[in-house]
Amino acid sequence: EWDAYAGNYTSDYRAVANGGVSEWSFEVRSDQPRTITLSWAGPQDVLQHSKLLDDETKKIFNPRANNTYTVTMTKPVHRFRWRVNGGR
Repeated sequence: EWDAYAGNYTSDYRAVANGGVSEWSFEVRSDQPRTITLSWAGPQDVLQHSKLLDDETKKIFNPRANNTYTVTMTKPVHRFRWRVNGGR
């Protein structure tokens, strides 16, 4: 969907679908094993209806409980999804 604007970013902002579930895939890349920390900020109402899905470990994380998620990268790419229930 990004076409000419695709690239490496450290942040991304998206609108939430009104009345439905929105989901965005993203990945973290590293040329060597290391520990990385994802962090976020936002309205508590949005975070309350959000989930971070770690596609590599199959863990589902509640972003309202903590504003960071730390992962040890063992492969060059670690994939995630961010899901928001816009219907609340």
